[in-house]
Amino acid sequence: MQNKIFISYSSQDYQTAQKVCNILEKKGIECWIAPRNIRAGKHWGEVIAEAIKSVDIVLLLISSASNNSEQVLREVVLSENYRKIIIPLFIENVKPSLALEYHISTHHWFCLTEDCFDSVICKLMEDIGLIIAEKKEQQTQKLISQNFAVSESKKALDYLKATPKAVGSFMQNEINIIGKKVKGTENNRTSIYKIFTGSGRHLIYASAAAVIFVLIIITVFFVKNNLRNYSDNQYLKTDLSKIENNENEWMEIVYGKYPFVSLNFLKYQDLEGYNKDELTLMRNEILARRGYNFRNDENTKNYFLKQKWYKPEYDDVLNHLSGLDKHNLNIIGEVLKRLMPD
Repeated sequence: MQNKIFISYSSQDYQTAQKVCNILEKKGIECWIAPRNIRAGKHWGEVIAEAIKSVDIVLLLISSASNNSEQVLREVVLSENYRKIIIPLFIENVKPSLALEYHISTHHWFCLTEDCFDSVICKLMEDIGLIIAEKKEQQTQKLISQNFAVSESKKALDYLKATPKAVGSFMQNEINIIGKKVKGTENNRTSIYKIFTGSGRHLIYASAAAVIFVLIIITVFFVKNNLRNYSDNQYLKTDLSKIENNENEWMEIVYGKYPFVSLNFLKYQDLEGYNKDELTLMRNEILARRGYNFRNDENTKNYFLKQKWYKPEYDDVLNHLSGLDKHNLNIIGEVLKRLMPD
């Protein structure tokens, strides 16, 4: 399923989703779409998660129906967690819901209307083609790098296997030469002296040089391999990897009454038993850790100004929120809605 596109949509927009899918597949862009690609007897949620994990691109169809769809929101959250490229496609003239806006506010989107349907689809396919080509190039370069590493490793191992034989042969020749020179000598002490002088020194020098050479080969091999692994894994770095290298930033994030809301992806059951005030503080702590200035809420602002770690820097922190922040803010917001009186 490599390089397929996952189409996320509300069931009420099935006809439009199927139309877009057919157009893309006619142009050679293979799509994954429910319920067509879900096999009988399979667990729906498990199949959806596996499908999103296996693709490179998620095409999100936004409408009034998808704005109110919990299933679409879950698919978007999964897509962000799996670091997939999300392409929002508006099929109605609507604003995204706040929950969706958390996740797509920084993404370039397309607006699909009847009067510009063909031109938008052409531009969409062009962009998708470029993304797929870029992904293939990255995979090719990674494969070349891995093959080169394997080849270099084999060469190093073959050389290390051959080196002892070569050194052993050389040492044996030197011993034979020394043996001939000292053969028949009546004085044993003189024989020992000759071994450690003259030709005998060549044996010692050769042995030392061979040991040093082998150590250099092993060192170069491991350093080179580690550097390549470091390079190949750069794309895996996340905000948490930066935190691990920055003690002060880490300490700021774990400060507060509810640090776990900035460290783990929350589930609804994680928030059971908390009241409205506690949930509100959790939400505000996430924003405060990102430097949000609570200028319109004096009580909240005064509360956080008393916290040594709080630094009000931004009136709008949307671009500073991580995927984890957005997910947890959404979960907390949903739970708060349930606690609000009708």
